[in-house]
Amino acid sequence: MSGLRNILIEGRIEDAKNLIRKHYLVDEEGSDYMYLVDYLVDKDPSGNNKYLMWMVKRMLDDNEDTRDNTEGALIELVTDFHELLPKISNALAVKVFGTDSDISISPKNIDSYPTTHFLQKIVDAAREHESRKQVEVQAKSGADKVYEDKRWVVVRPDTKEASCYYGAGTKWCTAMKTDNQHFDNYTRDGRLYYIIDKSRDLGRYYKVALYRKFGDQRNDHGTGSFNGQWFDEKDERLGTDTLEVITALLPQQLSTNIDKDFKNEEDNAVTEFPSHEEFAEKFVEWVKRKYPNGTIIESLSGPWALQAFIGEGYEKPYIAMSSRKYEGYVNIGIFDDTIGDIIQIDLDMTDKYDETLRLSERVQLGSIEFDETFWNFNLETVTDSNLQSFYNQLIKWWVKKELLDNSEVVERADLDTTYWQHYGHSGRSLKFHYPPRKGTMTQLLTDYVIKNPGKTRQEFYRDVLKREHTPGHNTTFFGGIISSGIIRGERGKGRGRGMKFYKGPNYDAWKEGKLKRI
Repeated sequence: MSGLRNILIEGRIEDAKNLIRKHYLVDEEGSDYMYLVDYLVDKDPSGNNKYLMWMVKRMLDDNEDTRDNTEGALIELVTDFHELLPKISNALAVKVFGTDSDISISPKNIDSYPTTHFLQKIVDAAREHESRKQVEVQAKSGADKVYEDKRWVVVRPDTKEASCYYGAGTKWCTAMKTDNQHFDNYTRDGRLYYIIDKSRDLGRYYKVALYRKFGDQRNDHGTGSFNGQWFDEKDERLGTDTLEVITALLPQQLSTNIDKDFKNEEDNAVTEFPSHEEFAEKFVEWVKRKYPNGTIIESLSGPWALQAFIGEGYEKPYIAMSSRKYEGYVNIGIFDDTIGDIIQIDLDMTDKYDETLRLSERVQLGSIEFDETFWNFNLETVTDSNLQSFYNQLIKWWVKKELLDNSEVVERADLDTTYWQHYGHSGRSLKFHYPPRKGTMTQLLTDYVIKNPGKTRQEFYRDVLKREHTPGHNTTFFGGIISSGIIRGERGKGRGRGMKFYKGPNYDAWKEGKLKRI
Protein backbone atom coordinates (compact mmCIF):
# COMPACT_ATOMS: atom_id res chain seq x y z
CA MET A 1 0.00 0.00 0.00
CA SER A 2 2.84 2.41 0.77
CA GLY A 3 4.15 1.87 -2.77
CA LEU A 4 0.80 2.82 -4.30
CA ARG A 5 0.60 5.86 -2.04
CA ASN A 6 4.04 7.04 -3.16
CA ILE A 7 3.07 6.58 -6.81
CA LEU A 8 -0.06 8.66 -6.21
CA ILE A 9 1.89 11.46 -4.53
CA GLU A 10 4.59 11.50 -7.22
CA GLY A 11 1.92 11.60 -9.91
CA ARG A 12 0.28 14.62 -8.32
CA ILE A 13 3.60 16.45 -8.10
CA GLU A 14 4.47 15.70 -11.73
CA ASP A 15 1.03 16.84 -12.91
CA ALA A 16 1.44 20.09 -11.01
CA LYS A 17 4.90 20.72 -12.50
CA ASN A 18 3.65 19.98 -15.99
CA LEU A 19 0.90 22.57 -15.54
CA ILE A 20 3.42 25.12 -14.31
CA ARG A 21 5.67 24.44 -17.31
CA LYS A 22 2.79 24.83 -19.74
CA HIS A 23 1.58 28.08 -18.24
CA TYR A 24 4.94 29.78 -17.84
CA LEU A 25 6.39 28.59 -21.15
CA VAL A 26 9.21 26.68 -19.47
CA ASP A 27 10.17 23.15 -20.23
CA GLU A 28 12.94 22.09 -17.91
CA GLU A 29 12.99 20.59 -14.43
CA GLY A 30 15.34 23.21 -13.08
CA SER A 31 13.34 26.21 -14.23
CA ASP A 32 12.79 29.16 -11.95
CA TYR A 33 9.16 28.16 -11.31
CA MET A 34 9.76 24.68 -10.02
CA TYR A 35 10.32 26.24 -6.60
CA LEU A 36 6.61 27.07 -6.51
CA VAL A 37 5.61 23.41 -6.66
CA ASP A 38 8.35 22.39 -4.22
CA TYR A 39 7.15 25.00 -1.74
CA LEU A 40 3.51 23.91 -2.03
CA VAL A 41 4.47 20.22 -1.75
CA ASP A 42 6.46 20.92 1.41
CA LYS A 43 3.66 22.94 3.05
CA ASP A 44 0.57 20.98 1.87
CA PRO A 45 -1.18 20.03 5.16
CA SER A 46 -2.88 16.90 3.72
CA GLY A 47 0.27 14.78 3.87
CA ASN A 48 -0.38 13.33 0.41
CA ASN A 49 -0.59 16.53 -1.68
CA LYS A 50 -4.30 16.17 -2.41
CA TYR A 51 -4.58 19.98 -2.28
CA LEU A 52 -1.59 20.58 -4.56
CA MET A 53 -3.28 20.78 -7.96
CA TRP A 54 -6.06 23.01 -6.64
CA MET A 55 -3.46 25.47 -5.32
CA VAL A 56 -1.50 25.46 -8.56
CA LYS A 57 -4.68 26.12 -10.57
CA ARG A 58 -5.57 29.04 -8.31
CA MET A 59 -2.05 30.41 -8.72
CA LEU A 60 -2.41 30.31 -12.50
CA ASP A 61 -5.93 31.73 -12.57
CA ASP A 62 -5.75 35.26 -13.96
CA ASN A 63 -9.16 36.02 -12.45
CA GLU A 64 -7.89 35.52 -8.92
CA ASP A 65 -7.06 38.47 -6.70
CA THR A 66 -3.25 38.64 -6.71
CA ARG A 67 -3.24 39.04 -2.92
CA ASP A 68 -5.02 35.71 -2.52
CA ASN A 69 -3.15 33.45 -4.95
CA THR A 70 0.45 33.82 -3.78
CA GLU A 71 1.95 30.60 -2.52
CA GLY A 72 2.00 31.86 1.08
CA ALA A 73 -1.64 32.97 1.05
CA LEU A 74 -2.77 29.71 -0.55
CA ILE A 75 -1.01 27.55 2.02
CA GLU A 76 -2.52 29.58 4.84
CA LEU A 77 -6.04 29.25 3.39
CA VAL A 78 -5.74 25.53 2.62
CA THR A 79 -4.30 24.82 6.07
CA ASP A 80 -7.32 26.52 7.65
CA PHE A 81 -9.64 24.45 5.43
CA HIS A 82 -7.86 21.22 6.37
CA GLU A 83 -8.00 21.94 10.11
CA LEU A 84 -11.70 22.88 9.94
CA LEU A 85 -12.79 19.89 7.83
CA PRO A 86 -14.56 18.18 10.79
CA LYS A 87 -16.79 21.26 11.09
CA ILE A 88 -17.56 21.54 7.35
CA SER A 89 -20.80 19.72 6.52
CA ASN A 90 -23.43 19.63 3.79
CA ALA A 91 -25.78 21.58 6.06
CA LEU A 92 -23.20 24.32 6.58
CA ALA A 93 -22.51 24.51 2.83
CA VAL A 94 -26.24 24.81 2.10
CA LYS A 95 -26.45 27.63 4.62
CA VAL A 96 -23.54 29.45 2.94
CA PHE A 97 -24.06 28.68 -0.75
CA GLY A 98 -27.68 27.48 -1.04
CA THR A 99 -29.19 24.16 -2.14
CA ASP A 100 -28.52 24.72 -5.85
CA SER A 101 -24.76 25.08 -5.45
CA ASP A 102 -22.50 22.20 -6.53
CA ILE A 103 -20.37 22.95 -3.48
CA SER A 104 -23.20 21.84 -1.18
CA ILE A 105 -23.04 18.33 -2.66
CA SER A 106 -19.41 17.72 -1.67
CA PRO A 107 -18.16 20.53 0.59
CA LYS A 108 -15.25 18.50 2.00
CA ASN A 109 -13.73 18.11 -1.48
CA ILE A 110 -11.50 21.09 -2.20
CA ASP A 111 -12.06 20.71 -5.95
CA SER A 112 -15.66 21.76 -5.37
CA TYR A 113 -14.47 25.33 -4.80
CA PRO A 114 -13.85 27.22 -8.07
CA THR A 115 -11.92 30.11 -6.49
CA THR A 116 -10.15 31.10 -3.29
CA HIS A 117 -13.10 33.39 -2.57
CA PHE A 118 -15.50 30.45 -2.26
CA LEU A 119 -13.08 28.45 -0.11
CA GLN A 120 -12.57 31.44 2.17
CA LYS A 121 -16.35 31.73 2.63
CA ILE A 122 -16.69 28.15 3.90
CA VAL A 123 -13.60 28.55 6.11
CA ASP A 124 -15.06 31.71 7.68
CA ALA A 125 -18.41 29.99 8.17
CA ALA A 126 -16.78 26.96 9.80
CA ARG A 127 -14.92 29.20 12.22
CA GLU A 128 -18.11 30.98 13.18
CA HIS A 129 -19.80 27.61 13.59
CA GLU A 130 -17.33 26.52 16.25
CA SER A 131 -18.89 25.87 19.61
CA ARG A 132 -19.65 29.16 21.35
CA LYS A 133 -19.52 27.30 24.60
CA GLN A 134 -15.93 26.29 23.90
CA VAL A 135 -14.98 29.88 23.14
CA GLU A 136 -16.77 31.04 26.28
CA VAL A 137 -15.02 28.48 28.50
CA GLN A 138 -11.63 29.40 27.06
CA ALA A 139 -12.26 33.10 27.55
CA LYS A 140 -13.52 32.71 31.11
CA SER A 141 -10.45 30.69 32.05
CA GLY A 142 -8.36 33.75 31.27
CA ALA A 143 -9.99 35.93 33.93
CA ASP A 144 -10.28 35.92 37.71
CA LYS A 145 -13.68 36.68 39.22
CA VAL A 146 -12.99 39.20 41.98
CA TYR A 147 -16.59 39.72 43.15
CA GLU A 148 -20.13 38.58 42.31
CA ASP A 149 -23.60 38.95 43.78
CA LYS A 150 -27.11 38.93 42.30
CA ARG A 151 -26.53 42.23 40.49
CA TRP A 152 -22.79 42.86 40.17
CA VAL A 153 -19.84 40.92 38.82
CA VAL A 154 -16.22 42.10 38.75
CA VAL A 155 -13.56 40.32 36.71
CA ARG A 156 -9.85 40.92 36.24
CA PRO A 157 -8.93 39.78 32.68
CA ASP A 158 -5.48 38.22 32.43
CA THR A 159 -5.63 37.31 28.73
CA LYS A 160 -6.62 39.21 25.60
CA GLU A 161 -9.34 36.61 24.91
CA ALA A 162 -10.90 37.18 28.33
CA SER A 163 -10.71 40.93 27.86
CA CYS A 164 -12.52 40.69 24.52
CA TYR A 165 -15.17 38.35 25.98
CA TYR A 166 -16.04 40.41 29.06
CA GLY A 167 -15.57 43.69 27.18
CA ALA A 168 -17.89 42.68 24.32
CA GLY A 169 -20.21 45.50 23.27
CA THR A 170 -17.82 48.24 24.39
CA LYS A 171 -15.24 50.30 22.55
CA TRP A 172 -12.49 49.70 25.10
CA CYS A 173 -9.13 49.58 23.32
CA THR A 174 -8.18 46.69 25.61
CA ALA A 175 -11.12 44.64 24.28
CA MET A 176 -10.51 45.15 20.56
CA LYS A 177 -9.71 41.85 18.83
CA THR A 178 -7.43 43.57 16.32
CA ASP A 179 -5.41 45.43 18.95
CA ASN A 180 -3.00 43.47 21.15
CA GLN A 181 -0.74 46.34 22.12
CA HIS A 182 -3.10 48.25 24.43
CA PHE A 183 -4.08 45.24 26.54
CA ASP A 184 -0.43 44.19 26.91
CA ASN A 185 0.62 47.72 27.88
CA TYR A 186 -2.12 48.12 30.49
CA THR A 187 -1.57 44.74 32.13
CA ARG A 188 2.18 45.15 32.16
CA ASP A 189 2.03 48.28 34.31
CA GLY A 190 -1.15 47.65 36.29
CA ARG A 191 -4.44 45.76 36.37
CA LEU A 192 -7.81 46.13 34.68
CA TYR A 193 -11.15 45.45 36.40
CA TYR A 194 -14.38 45.15 34.44
CA ILE A 195 -17.44 45.98 36.59
CA ILE A 196 -20.66 44.68 35.07
CA ASP A 197 -24.23 45.44 36.13
CA LYS A 198 -26.15 42.25 35.30
CA SER A 199 -29.48 44.06 35.70
CA ARG A 200 -28.49 46.69 33.11
CA ASP A 201 -30.38 49.29 35.14
CA LEU A 202 -27.47 51.70 34.59
CA GLY A 203 -28.12 51.89 30.84
CA ARG A 204 -24.98 52.79 28.92
CA TYR A 205 -22.97 52.46 32.14
CA TYR A 206 -23.85 48.80 32.69
CA LYS A 207 -20.21 48.04 31.88
CA VAL A 208 -17.40 50.20 33.19
CA ALA A 209 -13.66 49.57 33.28
CA LEU A 210 -11.35 50.46 36.16
CA TYR A 211 -7.58 50.67 35.61
CA ARG A 212 -5.20 50.82 38.55
CA LYS A 213 -1.49 51.35 37.95
CA PHE A 214 1.24 49.73 40.04
CA GLY A 215 3.10 52.07 42.34
CA ASP A 216 0.73 54.98 41.82
CA GLN A 217 -0.66 55.94 45.22
CA ARG A 218 -2.96 58.52 43.66
CA ASN A 219 -4.17 56.25 40.83
CA ASP A 220 -5.46 59.39 39.12
CA HIS A 221 -8.88 60.68 40.17
CA GLY A 222 -11.26 58.47 42.09
CA THR A 223 -13.70 58.49 44.91
CA GLY A 224 -13.12 56.84 48.25
CA SER A 225 -11.47 53.46 47.88
CA PHE A 226 -12.61 53.33 44.24
CA ASN A 227 -9.53 55.18 43.07
CA GLY A 228 -8.06 54.68 39.59
CA GLN A 229 -8.94 55.52 36.02
CA TRP A 230 -12.55 54.83 35.01
CA PHE A 231 -13.94 54.38 31.48
CA ASP A 232 -17.47 53.99 30.15
CA GLU A 233 -18.50 51.65 27.32
CA LYS A 234 -17.43 54.25 24.71
CA ASP A 235 -13.92 54.23 26.22
CA GLU A 236 -14.40 57.78 27.49
CA ARG A 237 -13.17 58.83 30.92
CA LEU A 238 -15.93 59.12 33.53
CA GLY A 239 -16.52 62.58 34.94
CA THR A 240 -16.46 63.10 38.70
CA ASP A 241 -20.24 63.51 39.01
CA THR A 242 -21.01 60.35 37.02
CA LEU A 243 -18.37 58.39 38.90
CA GLU A 244 -19.83 59.41 42.27
CA VAL A 245 -23.29 58.22 41.21
CA ILE A 246 -22.00 54.84 40.03
CA THR A 247 -19.72 54.14 42.99
CA ALA A 248 -22.51 55.05 45.41
CA LEU A 249 -24.44 52.07 44.06
CA LEU A 250 -21.56 49.61 44.40
CA PRO A 251 -21.37 47.37 47.51
CA GLN A 252 -18.58 48.07 49.96
CA GLN A 253 -17.48 44.43 49.73
CA LEU A 254 -16.95 44.90 45.99
CA SER A 255 -14.55 47.75 46.69
CA THR A 256 -12.78 45.74 49.41
CA ASN A 257 -12.29 42.78 47.09
CA ILE A 258 -10.80 44.96 44.36
CA ASP A 259 -8.39 46.55 46.86
CA LYS A 260 -7.25 43.15 48.18
CA ASP A 261 -6.85 41.68 44.72
CA PHE A 262 -4.91 44.68 43.40
CA LYS A 263 -2.54 44.71 46.38
CA ASN A 264 -1.82 41.01 45.88
CA GLU A 265 -1.21 41.52 42.16
CA GLU A 266 1.01 44.53 42.82
CA ASP A 267 3.09 42.67 45.41
CA ASN A 268 3.57 39.74 43.04
CA ALA A 269 4.47 42.06 40.16
CA VAL A 270 7.10 43.85 42.19
CA THR A 271 8.78 40.61 43.24
CA GLU A 272 8.54 38.97 39.81
CA PHE A 273 9.53 41.80 37.47
CA PRO A 274 13.25 41.74 36.75
CA SER A 275 15.34 44.88 36.63
CA HIS A 276 16.66 45.93 33.25
CA GLU A 277 20.09 44.56 34.16
CA GLU A 278 18.53 41.24 35.17
CA PHE A 279 16.57 41.09 31.94
CA ALA A 280 19.76 41.76 29.97
CA GLU A 281 21.59 38.98 31.79
CA LYS A 282 18.73 36.53 31.30
CA PHE A 283 18.61 37.46 27.63
CA VAL A 284 22.33 36.85 27.08
CA GLU A 285 22.06 33.55 28.99
CA TRP A 286 19.22 32.55 26.67
CA VAL A 287 21.26 33.41 23.55
CA LYS A 288 24.20 31.41 24.92
CA ARG A 289 21.91 28.45 25.65
CA LYS A 290 20.21 28.60 22.26
CA TYR A 291 23.43 29.06 20.29
CA PRO A 292 26.21 27.48 22.42
CA ASN A 293 28.59 27.47 19.45
CA GLY A 294 27.43 30.78 18.04
CA THR A 295 25.32 31.35 14.95
CA ILE A 296 25.54 33.09 11.58
CA ILE A 297 23.48 36.16 10.67
CA GLU A 298 23.16 36.67 6.91
CA SER A 299 23.07 40.27 5.68
CA LEU A 300 23.73 42.45 2.66
CA SER A 301 27.26 42.98 3.98
CA GLY A 302 27.83 39.24 4.16
CA PRO A 303 27.67 36.66 6.95
CA TRP A 304 28.34 37.76 10.53
CA ALA A 305 29.16 35.38 13.36
CA LEU A 306 27.18 36.08 16.55
CA GLN A 307 28.29 34.83 19.95
CA ALA A 308 27.19 35.48 23.53
CA PHE A 309 29.71 36.04 26.33
CA ILE A 310 28.68 35.57 29.93
CA GLY A 311 30.10 34.12 33.13
CA GLU A 312 33.57 33.97 34.65
CA GLY A 313 36.08 36.22 32.95
CA TYR A 314 33.52 38.72 31.69
CA GLU A 315 32.80 41.88 33.65
CA LYS A 316 29.28 42.02 32.27
CA PRO A 317 27.30 39.83 29.85
CA TYR A 318 27.34 40.98 26.25
CA ILE A 319 26.82 39.85 22.67
CA ALA A 320 29.35 40.38 19.90
CA MET A 321 29.26 39.89 16.15
CA SER A 322 32.26 39.57 13.85
CA SER A 323 33.05 39.14 10.17
CA ARG A 324 35.87 36.92 8.93
CA LYS A 325 36.13 38.76 5.64
CA TYR A 326 37.68 41.87 7.15
CA GLU A 327 38.59 43.33 10.51
CA GLY A 328 35.14 44.27 11.71
CA TYR A 329 32.90 43.70 14.67
CA VAL A 330 29.64 44.77 16.19
CA ASN A 331 29.32 45.15 19.92
CA ILE A 332 25.84 45.08 21.41
CA GLY A 333 25.77 46.70 24.83
CA ILE A 334 22.37 45.91 26.31
CA PHE A 335 21.14 48.33 29.01
CA ASP A 336 24.54 49.97 29.43
CA ASP A 337 24.60 50.85 33.14
CA THR A 338 27.31 53.49 32.59
CA ILE A 339 24.83 55.54 30.57
CA GLY A 340 21.45 54.53 31.93
CA ASP A 341 18.68 52.35 30.60
CA ILE A 342 20.11 52.19 27.10
CA ILE A 343 20.32 49.55 24.40
CA GLN A 344 23.40 50.46 22.41
CA ILE A 345 25.10 48.89 19.40
CA ASP A 346 28.45 49.98 17.98
CA LEU A 347 30.18 48.96 14.77
CA ASP A 348 33.89 49.51 14.22
CA MET A 349 35.40 48.11 11.02
CA THR A 350 38.56 48.60 9.02
CA ASP A 351 38.45 48.01 5.27
CA LYS A 352 41.21 46.85 2.91
CA TYR A 353 42.48 50.43 2.59
CA ASP A 354 42.94 50.63 6.39
CA GLU A 355 40.13 53.17 6.59
CA THR A 356 37.95 52.85 9.67
CA LEU A 357 34.19 53.16 9.75
CA ARG A 358 32.43 53.68 13.06
CA LEU A 359 28.66 53.60 13.48
CA SER A 360 26.61 53.70 16.63
CA GLU A 361 22.92 53.35 17.43
CA ARG A 362 21.20 53.61 20.78
CA VAL A 363 17.68 53.77 22.13
CA GLN A 364 16.40 54.85 25.55
CA LEU A 365 14.08 52.47 27.37
CA GLY A 366 10.58 53.83 27.79
CA SER A 367 11.04 56.45 25.09
CA ILE A 368 8.76 56.85 22.09
CA GLU A 369 11.63 55.68 19.91
CA PHE A 370 11.94 52.49 21.96
CA ASP A 371 8.23 51.73 21.65
CA GLU A 372 8.43 52.28 17.89
CA THR A 373 11.57 50.14 17.54
CA PHE A 374 10.65 47.13 19.70
CA TRP A 375 7.18 45.67 19.90
CA ASN A 376 5.26 42.54 20.76
CA PHE A 377 7.31 41.53 23.79
CA ASN A 378 7.22 42.20 27.51
CA LEU A 379 10.37 43.68 29.01
CA GLU A 380 9.39 42.33 32.41
CA THR A 381 8.97 38.69 31.36
CA VAL A 382 11.80 36.21 30.84
CA THR A 383 9.96 33.31 29.20
CA ASP A 384 11.67 31.62 26.24
CA SER A 385 9.00 32.82 23.82
CA ASN A 386 9.37 36.41 25.02
CA LEU A 387 13.17 36.27 24.79
CA GLN A 388 12.89 34.76 21.30
CA SER A 389 10.66 37.66 20.26
CA PHE A 390 13.15 40.18 21.65
CA TYR A 391 16.03 38.40 19.86
CA ASN A 392 14.21 38.55 16.54
CA GLN A 393 13.56 42.26 16.91
CA LEU A 394 16.95 43.21 18.33
CA ILE A 395 19.24 41.11 16.13
CA LYS A 396 17.32 40.08 13.03
CA TRP A 397 15.62 43.42 12.59
CA TRP A 398 17.23 46.37 14.38
CA VAL A 399 20.94 45.43 14.26
CA LYS A 400 20.59 44.03 10.76
CA LYS A 401 18.67 47.03 9.43
CA GLU A 402 20.68 49.78 11.11
CA LEU A 403 24.18 48.32 10.77
CA LEU A 404 24.67 45.12 8.80
CA ASP A 405 22.54 46.25 5.84
CA ASN A 406 23.78 49.83 6.07
CA SER A 407 24.90 51.03 2.62
CA GLU A 408 28.23 52.30 3.99
CA VAL A 409 28.97 48.94 5.60
CA VAL A 410 28.03 47.06 2.42
CA GLU A 411 30.27 49.32 0.36
CA ARG A 412 33.23 48.97 2.73
CA ALA A 413 32.83 45.21 3.01
CA ASP A 414 34.09 44.74 -0.57
CA LEU A 415 32.83 41.15 -0.68
CA ASP A 416 33.50 38.62 -3.39
CA THR A 417 29.75 37.84 -3.31
CA THR A 418 26.88 40.29 -3.76
CA TYR A 419 23.92 39.58 -1.46
CA TRP A 420 20.27 40.39 -2.00
CA GLN A 421 17.05 39.85 -0.09
CA HIS A 422 13.37 39.79 -1.00
CA TYR A 423 10.84 41.18 1.47
CA GLY A 424 7.27 39.95 1.78
CA HIS A 425 5.58 36.58 2.22
CA SER A 426 5.46 35.46 -1.41
CA GLY A 427 8.51 34.29 -3.34
CA ARG A 428 10.41 33.14 -0.26
CA SER A 429 12.21 30.39 -2.20
CA LEU A 430 12.79 32.37 -5.40
CA LYS A 431 16.42 32.20 -6.58
CA PHE A 432 18.12 33.19 -9.82
CA HIS A 433 20.94 30.92 -10.99
CA TYR A 434 23.28 31.70 -13.86
CA PRO A 435 23.11 30.75 -16.61
CA PRO A 436 19.31 30.57 -16.61
CA ARG A 437 17.63 27.65 -18.34
CA LYS A 438 16.66 28.32 -21.94
CA GLY A 439 13.03 29.32 -22.26
CA THR A 440 12.58 30.36 -18.64
CA MET A 441 11.17 33.75 -17.74
CA THR A 442 14.55 34.73 -16.29
CA GLN A 443 16.35 34.05 -19.58
CA LEU A 444 13.66 35.61 -21.74
CA LEU A 445 13.31 38.79 -19.66
CA THR A 446 17.01 39.48 -19.06
CA ASP A 447 17.91 38.99 -22.72
CA TYR A 448 15.04 41.26 -23.74
CA VAL A 449 15.92 44.04 -21.27
CA ILE A 450 19.63 44.06 -22.13
CA LYS A 451 18.80 44.38 -25.84
CA ASN A 452 15.84 46.71 -25.30
CA PRO A 453 16.41 48.91 -22.22
CA GLY A 454 13.46 51.04 -21.17
CA LYS A 455 10.77 48.61 -22.27
CA THR A 456 7.73 47.86 -20.09
CA ARG A 457 6.24 44.59 -18.86
CA GLN A 458 3.38 44.93 -21.34
CA GLU A 459 5.83 45.32 -24.23
CA PHE A 460 7.79 42.26 -23.07
CA TYR A 461 4.62 40.17 -23.08
CA ARG A 462 3.64 41.31 -26.55
CA ASP A 463 7.11 41.11 -28.12
CA VAL A 464 8.39 37.91 -26.50
CA LEU A 465 5.50 35.90 -25.05
CA LYS A 466 3.16 36.87 -27.90
CA ARG A 467 0.22 37.59 -25.60
CA GLU A 468 -1.28 40.48 -23.69
CA HIS A 469 -0.22 40.95 -20.11
CA THR A 470 -2.90 40.31 -17.47
CA PRO A 471 -2.70 42.50 -14.33
CA GLY A 472 -1.26 40.49 -11.44
CA HIS A 473 0.29 37.81 -13.67
CA ASN A 474 3.82 36.77 -12.62
CA THR A 475 3.82 39.39 -9.84
CA THR A 476 6.03 37.21 -7.64
CA PHE A 477 8.61 36.74 -10.39
CA PHE A 478 8.87 40.41 -11.35
CA GLY A 479 9.05 41.52 -7.74
CA GLY A 480 11.79 38.98 -7.06
CA ILE A 481 14.00 39.76 -10.05
CA ILE A 482 13.82 43.49 -9.29
CA SER A 483 14.68 42.83 -5.62
CA SER A 484 17.66 40.77 -6.76
CA GLY A 485 19.11 43.76 -8.60
CA ILE A 486 19.46 41.80 -11.84
CA ILE A 487 16.84 44.05 -13.39
CA ARG A 488 16.10 47.62 -12.34
CA GLY A 489 12.59 49.05 -12.55
CA GLU A 490 11.96 52.74 -13.05
CA ARG A 491 8.55 54.39 -13.12
CA GLY A 492 7.82 56.73 -15.99
CA LYS A 493 6.80 60.31 -15.31
CA GLY A 494 3.15 61.16 -14.82
CA ARG A 495 0.22 59.20 -13.47
CA GLY A 496 -0.53 55.79 -14.92
CA ARG A 497 2.87 55.38 -16.61
CA GLY A 498 4.15 51.80 -16.54
CA MET A 499 7.43 50.67 -15.01
CA LYS A 500 10.35 50.55 -17.42
CA PHE A 501 13.07 47.91 -17.08
CA TYR A 502 16.82 48.40 -17.28
CA LYS A 503 19.97 46.44 -16.48
CA GLY A 504 20.24 46.24 -12.70
CA PRO A 505 23.20 47.00 -10.41
CA ASN A 506 23.70 43.29 -9.64
CA TYR A 507 23.46 42.04 -13.23
CA ASP A 508 27.24 41.64 -13.66
CA ALA A 509 27.60 39.86 -10.31
CA TRP A 510 24.80 37.50 -11.38
CA LYS A 511 26.55 36.69 -14.67
CA GLU A 512 29.77 35.99 -12.77
CA GLY A 513 27.95 33.59 -10.42
CA LYS A 514 28.56 35.90 -7.46
CA LEU A 515 24.96 36.81 -6.60
CA LYS A 516 23.47 35.12 -3.53
CA ARG A 517 20.10 35.45 -1.86
CA ILE A 518 19.94 35.74 1.93
